[in-house]
Amino acid sequence: MSTPAPLLARTDQLARDLLADPDLSVGAGPYRNWQDMINHAAQAWRAATSSLRTSASRDPFLGIQSMINNVGQPGPSRFDSTDPRVTALTLQFDRLTSHYRSDPAQSGAAATTGDQRGQGSMLHAGYLVTHAAGLALRRELAATKDPDLLAEIGRACETVGIAEQVLDVHLHWKPPHSVAGQRLDMALARWTATAHQVLSEQPPEPKDNYIISDVQHGLLAHTAALLQSAARSGPAGNDKLAEQRERVLPALVRSAEHWRQVRQAWAGLAAPRTGISRELADASRSLNQALRDPELDRGNAGHLIGGSLGAAVNIARGLADAFDSDRLRAPTDVVVRLTQGALERLLDTNPFQVWVGMTRLEGRAPITLPVPLREDLTRTGLRNVDAAQLLRSAAHVLLDTSSHISPTVCRVRSPGVQAVDRAVPHRARDTVGPRR
Repeated sequence: MSTPAPLLARTDQLARDLLADPDLSVGAGPYRNWQDMINHAAQAWRAATSSLRTSASRDPFLGIQSMINNVGQPGPSRFDSTDPRVTALTLQFDRLTSHYRSDPAQSGAAATTGDQRGQGSMLHAGYLVTHAAGLALRRELAATKDPDLLAEIGRACETVGIAEQVLDVHLHWKPPHSVAGQRLDMALARWTATAHQVLSEQPPEPKDNYIISDVQHGLLAHTAALLQSAARSGPAGNDKLAEQRERVLPALVRSAEHWRQVRQAWAGLAAPRTGISRELADASRSLNQALRDPELDRGNAGHLIGGSLGAAVNIARGLADAFDSDRLRAPTDVVVRLTQGALERLLDTNPFQVWVGMTRLEGRAPITLPVPLREDLTRTGLRNVDAAQLLRSAAHVLLDTSSHISPTVCRVRSPGVQAVDRAVPHRARDTVGPRR
C-alpha cells in the first residue's frame, strides 16, 4: 500500500522554501491566494481524519474558515494575480486529499501514528504559509498611503494573525491529551464557527448577538478561574505562573468588563418575541458543558482557551459591525429610550434633526436605529475590540509553544529548509502577533 510520506515531504518543503525566500517584489505576496490554500489544507486534513474511520476529532481549520467566510471580511479581490508558490502548495494539498480518499489507512497504532504525522505536516505547512502571508501584509501596510486600503489591509492582517495563532496552538498540541480536552477543543472550534456564521447573517439579530457576547464573557470568567487555580496549586517561584497573574489576569478583567457592556447593549436591543438560532444555542451548551467537565486537564485547557482568545477579537469586531449595520432593527420604544441616552452624551448633535428623521416615536413595532445611536453603540463595540486585542497579546503566555517542531511533523532536509533554519532565530517561545 502506498504511503503519503513523499507527498507530505514535498508539502513541507514547498512551505519552508516559501518562507525562507520571500518574494519582496509583489505587494501582498502569499496572501493573494492564502484563503484558497487554507480551504484546500482543510480538505486534506479532513480526508486524513476520515480515512481512519475515527470518531469526531478536533479540526483547527474550522474556525479559520469561518473567519475567512464571514461577510465583510476583506479578501484579496483587489489583487489581479496569485502567488505561484502558494498555488503549487495548494495543488499539493489536493494530491494529499486524493490520496487519503482513494487509499484509506488501516486501523492500528501504526496507522494512527501515520495520521498524526500527516496532520502535523499539514499544520506546519499551513502555519508557515500563514506566517509568510502575514509578513507580506505588514510590508504592504507599511507602504500603503490610501486610508481606505489601510483599513482593509489592517483587518486582513488581524485575521491572518489570528489564524496563525490558532494553527500554532494545534501544532504544539502535546499528546497524550484527555477525552475532556478533545471535547473542549471541538466545542471551542464549533462555537467559533457558529458565532461567525450567525454574525454573517443579515439583518443582525440582537438576541443571537446577546448570546454570543454572554458566552464570550463567560469564557473569560472560566479562563480567570483556571489561572487562579493554577496559581494556587503551582510551585512557588514559577515565572510562567507569575507572568500569567501579572499580565493575563488584568487584561482578562478589562476585557470581561467590555464584553459585559456589549452584552448589556444587545440585551437592551432585543425584542421579547423574536427567536434565537438553534445552532448557536447548541454550540453554547456544548461549550459550557466542556468547560465544566471535572475531568478537564486545567493546564491543557489554558493552552486551548489561550488560542480561542485570538478568535474572540474577530467575534468582537463582527459585533461592532453589527452595531453599525443600517439593517439593525429594535422595538420603537427601546430605540427612543436609547436614543435619548445617546443624545445626552453627544452634545454636538442636533436632537431635532434626529427625532424628525425617525419613522415613528411610539409603539413596539421594530424600526431602524438613528445614526447617532448606531455610532454610540459602535463605539462601545470598538472599545471591546481594543480590549480583546490587548488580551490576545497577553494570552501568548498561555500557549505552550516552543522553538522546536513537534515529533509528528514531517521534517525535510533541503536547501530551503537549511536556509530558513539559519535565517530564523530560535527562541524559548515563538509568539504570534504584536509584541508588547
